Amino acid sequence: LKRVLDGLVIGFSLFTMVSVASRGGLLALVVGFVVLFLFSQSNRYNKIFIIIVSAGFIWWMYTSSFFELLTYRIAADDNGGSGRLEIWHSKLTTFFSEGNAFNYLFGMGFDNAMSLGTNVIKGTHNDFIAFLIEYGFVGLTLFLAILIAPVRLQKENKYFSCVLSLTLYLATCIFTLEPLTLGIMCYYIFYLYIYYFSQ
Repeated sequence: LKRVLDGLVIGFSLFTMVSVASRGGLLALVVGFVVLFLFSQSNRYNKIFIIIVSAGFIWWMYTSSFFELLTYRIAADDNGGSGRLEIWHSKLTTFFSEGNAFNYLFGMGFDNAMSLGTNVIKGTHNDFIAFLIEYGFVGLTLFLAILIAPVRLQKENKYFSCVLSLTLYLATCIFTLEPLTLGIMCYYIFYLYIYYFSQ
């Protein structure tokens, strides 16, 4: 069952990434795959097979419209990750300049990261920053503890490489796409899947 679920997760991830040419999604996929490949206990022949399949997938992406769309999005971006760096700087600067000791510890409240630091209401494009602003260092620490809980449960078990890979995949999405504070349910389900995998 776990292998079937793994295949479905990877398949949906690839379909979504190709459909929208998401650079954050591509980065998350690469991080997850590299960690899985490096830490996996698979034998040499399985790893060679994985390299061949990956090379085929990369070639297919290069010859498809995905590569053109991805190239266009990268070329059109003259603002550091679609303006992410500017947004992060604005949010964090405002939080630390306008906040007080209570805010640093417990945050400015639910959904306040959305409008902080800009003239136009914008998301943070980074759940870690959103959690810091909304729930302070206490909330961010609790969030990180929950995020890495499956890895700690799997520390010495046979599925460690899979759980680590999936957790880092999710963490990369959280770092670039802000799925949790926007309430995108599939990412919560994905975390529950990782937790189930770690049992």
